[in-house]
Amino acid sequence: MLTRPHPILDIIGKIWTLPNTLVGILYGVLGHILGWLQGARPVISIGNNAIQFQRNPITPENTAFVLGNTIHYGSGCHPDKMGAYGNPHVNVGLHEEAHTYQYQVLGILFLPVYFILGGADKKNRFEQAAQRYATREGNWWPW
Repeated sequence: MLTRPHPILDIIGKIWTLPNTLVGILYGVLGHILGWLQGARPVISIGNNAIQFQRNPITPENTAFVLGNTIHYGSGCHPDKMGAYGNPHVNVGLHEEAHTYQYQVLGILFLPVYFILGGADKKNRFEQAAQRYATREGNWWPW
């Protein structure tokens, strides 16, 4: 059950979280440049409701995270990888896509609320919703 926002709400959400996305673009471009200088062969693509920065050397290895409508993948992690939070049935790209929609609802408030609720802990309601979304067992919104 992958539910995405209505196209008008999607556009409004992308505008609302634009400050986060701009920070994510800066982080991604910096990582991209450093990656090329280090020979990491970074990749920029569009997918999972985001600009995706893969093989970013300033993103921890085997991790991914979201800033607005940008997703950052460290080496060893990519959008098609399975196993988010140790669940072999959870696609990492779809898990991170869920967070992009959460950002579109909360905008600049997302990070403070996310960290108040526990950050990257699998008990965090945002992480649980992203897991359900990525396994097609639920919606991306935690409430």
